[in-house]
Amino acid sequence: WRIYMIKVLAIGGEPCSGKTTLVKRFINESGLKFEKIKAAKLLDALYCEEKDLYIFGIYDDSGATFQGTDRLSMAVQPNAVEFINNLSNGTVIFEGDRLFNSKFLGCLSEAVLPDNFRILVLKTKNEVLEERHVSRNDTQDVTFKNSRRTKVNNILSNLDLREYTSVMQNNNLEEQQKVYDFLQWVI
Repeated sequence: WRIYMIKVLAIGGEPCSGKTTLVKRFINESGLKFEKIKAAKLLDALYCEEKDLYIFGIYDDSGATFQGTDRLSMAVQPNAVEFINNLSNGTVIFEGDRLFNSKFLGCLSEAVLPDNFRILVLKTKNEVLEERHVSRNDTQDVTFKNSRRTKVNNILSNLDLREYTSVMQNNNLEEQQKVYDFLQWVI
């Protein structure tokens, strides 16, 4: 890894914490024009040339429950590393389970200047999470949900990542607005 002059915002949280909703809102309300690109093998993204901004993942109006990096191949991480390794400028945003792991985030923390790297963890009350699971009719079982909670908590307890990490509540529209305002850091 080398030091990049790029910004990276990694957004994570338990299933139904609002990660995809937040990024889709940003895509739709930012006023920026995005085009779908294949950033690297297995790595679909949206790209805004005006801001040199990449949003990793697949976002569309298909009504699919899972979007963002959740729709990318399980084997995408090496390709994302290679893409970032070859990127000298620009901003990268990603959310979702596929790339939100300690190994990938650790690599980013070593590669991106500290002021240019942020990890945003969305926290949501259990009763709100359950309401959202029911609302979207997903079939994620308790074992899977618990494994994602553990994964997020492990990232939060990782001392090497702590300086880059912010935790924000995302239970209602007022809190979502605060989280959305945080995204302004990237542009």
